[in-house]
Amino acid sequence: ALIKANYDNPDPDAALDYDPLVQAQDFEDVKTKFMVKSETPAAATIEVAIDNLDASTTVTLDLVKIGDGWKLANVHGPDGPSLAEELKQLNSNSGGD
Repeated sequence: ALIKANYDNPDPDAALDYDPLVQAQDFEDVKTKFMVKSETPAAATIEVAIDNLDASTTVTLDLVKIGDGWKLANVHGPDGPSLAEELKQLNSNSGGD
């Protein structure tokens, strides 16, 4: 919902200018390795090592169990705010919800 609100905002500077999963604007031939850090019947935390172009980074994915599947709840990059926090800030600064 936060991503949709961000891209629906008429302020062109509101939209994310990078891919939060890859942590980059440009990507090609991305290689990933996943490790389950924690898991309960309702939630899981997955650490993803990413090799993109000539850079390596790690992101952490927060997943929640909804019905029969898992949904992405948040993305934590190696530094800075999480994706949900960043979108809330962008939406607030540009007049969105």
